[in-house]
Amino acid sequence: MVVPIFIFHARFSLASYFLLSLGILYHVKCSMSFLL
Repeated sequence: MVVPIFIFHARFSLASYFLLSLGILYHVKCSMSFLL
């Protein structure tokens, strides 16, 4: 029972980390274009 929950949690954290990094990259891109 513990393994599927761990896999689900790992996938969820991986997806949230991907969205977070994507948002940071988008923010940096907007800041760079604003400065340029």
